[in-house]
Amino acid sequence: MKTIIISILLFFTVNAQNVWYVDANSPSKGNDALCTGRNWQHAWAWMDSSNWAGTLDGINWAIVQAGDTIYLSGGTDTTFYTPPNIYGSQALMAFNEANYTFANGDPVIVTGAWHPGHNGRVVFATSANDQQRVFWFKNISNVKFTGLTFWNRQNPDSAGGGVGNIGGAESGIEPDSMIFLENCHLISEGAGGFLGVKSTNCTVRNCLIEDRIDIDYDNDNDAIGINSARAGHTLDHNIIILRNGSMTTTSHRDFIQFGEYGMKDAQGDLERRVTTISNNLIIDTRKEGVSWNAVIYAPATWANQTYYIYNNIIVTRLEYDNVSPFFIYRYNIPEFWPWWQSVHILNNTVICKGKGTSSVFTHTWLDTIEIKNNLVVIDSTYDVFFNMDAADAFPYSHKEIDYNYYAARGGMTSSFGLDNGVIKNFTNWRAHFGYDLHSNTTDSRNVTFTNKYGLEREDYYTESGRDAGVNLWDEYPFLRTDALGNPRPQSGSWDIGALEYQVGGGSNNIMVKGKVFLQGPFSSNSMLTNLNQNSMLPNTQPYNTAPWNYNGNESFNPSSNTSVVDWVLVELRNAANPVQVVSRRAALLKSNGLLLETNGTEGVLFDNVEPGNYYIVIKHRNHLAIMSASPIPLTMNSTLYDFTTAMNKAYGQNPMIELAPGIFGMYAADGNADGVIDITDRDEVWLVQNGTMGYLKGDFDMNSGVTIHDVNQIWNITNGRMTQVP
Repeated sequence: MKTIIISILLFFTVNAQNVWYVDANSPSKGNDALCTGRNWQHAWAWMDSSNWAGTLDGINWAIVQAGDTIYLSGGTDTTFYTPPNIYGSQALMAFNEANYTFANGDPVIVTGAWHPGHNGRVVFATSANDQQRVFWFKNISNVKFTGLTFWNRQNPDSAGGGVGNIGGAESGIEPDSMIFLENCHLISEGAGGFLGVKSTNCTVRNCLIEDRIDIDYDNDNDAIGINSARAGHTLDHNIIILRNGSMTTTSHRDFIQFGEYGMKDAQGDLERRVTTISNNLIIDTRKEGVSWNAVIYAPATWANQTYYIYNNIIVTRLEYDNVSPFFIYRYNIPEFWPWWQSVHILNNTVICKGKGTSSVFTHTWLDTIEIKNNLVVIDSTYDVFFNMDAADAFPYSHKEIDYNYYAARGGMTSSFGLDNGVIKNFTNWRAHFGYDLHSNTTDSRNVTFTNKYGLEREDYYTESGRDAGVNLWDEYPFLRTDALGNPRPQSGSWDIGALEYQVGGGSNNIMVKGKVFLQGPFSSNSMLTNLNQNSMLPNTQPYNTAPWNYNGNESFNPSSNTSVVDWVLVELRNAANPVQVVSRRAALLKSNGLLLETNGTEGVLFDNVEPGNYYIVIKHRNHLAIMSASPIPLTMNSTLYDFTTAMNKAYGQNPMIELAPGIFGMYAADGNADGVIDITDRDEVWLVQNGTMGYLKGDFDMNSGVTIHDVNQIWNITNGRMTQVP
């Protein structure tokens, strides 16, 4: 009987665990029994699931659940995770032997640790020149890798496989899905490119993907290669840098390549999916180099795809070969005509040179082509076709090409577009097709940037194309902000290109939009406003004393907004180290849970904070603080982060209380605001204030008075709880 009870307790303990630990230098390394992954003393020593069956202390993925967090130790400075001796090809071949699917819930998060002594840089790297790649994620779904470095240290002359692969199982149409790489750094020494994707619904966001400086190698180097019938990806807010200048290679040099691309369902029919390429800075830094094909290269024998390509800054300095920024087509094979491929190229900034006749937009045999609000600057003395379009060959095609700004060296020459191989100048192009009737042309030397060929998006502000674009606010809500998160106007003309011009440069402000409930005043999917109704809310923020010691000067008139419940303190924390507070603001909490500025507008404005990813922390004077489960992308046009909809919207294990079925909020009764609800909150706060009225910390239900109900209905329920915020 004792054995059965212990087994049951162990089962529930394991399944309740939602934070795991991995340390290449684990104190328990070499002892499978001690490497449980539950704390740093007993941390797992490796990522590879196949190691769990041996003696190398890898993660036991079988007990990891959807929504869990796996922390990787970076030591005090930097920790390299290199292959164990039994694996000579990959440093990180996770999920190799079994199929681990975490699709029913939030993703499993794999990230660097924030804990002291473990918050150094985490690097996965090859340990020998002959290894093929740094990682290969197979047989996996719904896992997010964030804040990590992947470094391919192969010999540049080797025929290796690049930094890593996602997917690639040999059987089945959709073996892997929902892999996220966010805030990661991918470095290549030059063999085989960076990232191969043979999967579905993958996201690469806020990553730096770059060549090591000035290595002139001859191997294929497609920065991101997506092929073998996979679809539905998002490539967003990345910086992709190539620095290779080989003058002898005949290999690929595409930045983003799609091949044999689509998705079949179980019946063999093609299912239409959306692939998004947005807000990226894509640049090659050298004028030397040959054998480059295109920046975004998407040929397909069959496809049923919609591409949205917007707010990208694409810069190619090459002078010795052709470079097409966009090369997207489907082969003219009648049996494939029922399978469509649609392309929307919107608000991009393109700068390129190139030698010989090439094309900026190559698009043939597509059912929909939309090219609008693009700024295209060609610094070449050679003829370049801006548009190549087999317009009359495909009777089902729908095309909208207009409101673009074309700049060519020396002004627009006779070559502009192709009609089934026949050259059209700009005037004939307009007259024959009715395209670009609102577009403009100029000499490329008339177009100046803040810092041409720079490595920051802000470098590409320009006056050219101001107020010359079409307003797409209603048609495409995702275009309401530019590549930097600056808002585009709801009415009136837009600027052409990836950036909406900002006087004095880009925005250094962000807006936090959040929703949170407090347990104390909660009632029927809302919160009571007794403190406000009874004129007990202070005009100025109350967090200027210990333990918060916030010296902000926020103030408001409670009578001007009777829907306000109380003041809260909002913190932004570093995405790589959630202990580090980046900025704080006091805000108002509305009865429906929304955060407000003191003027009553929705959201909390943080001045002089760069757009990016941050943890959001909400603090209250007598409720336990909560923090977002993961870093949240924040700009001036941030989306709402709603803590109230699920327990796992907040960081930690059971960090909130379920106030009603499916509705969650912050635990009440932390009277002394020390992060723990215990006997001291009752005896040293509530008991002292019992029987009094006012704006009091012992008023756990926030009805304006401290009574026995605060203990019976609140403290007795929440006693023993503690905040999960680090």
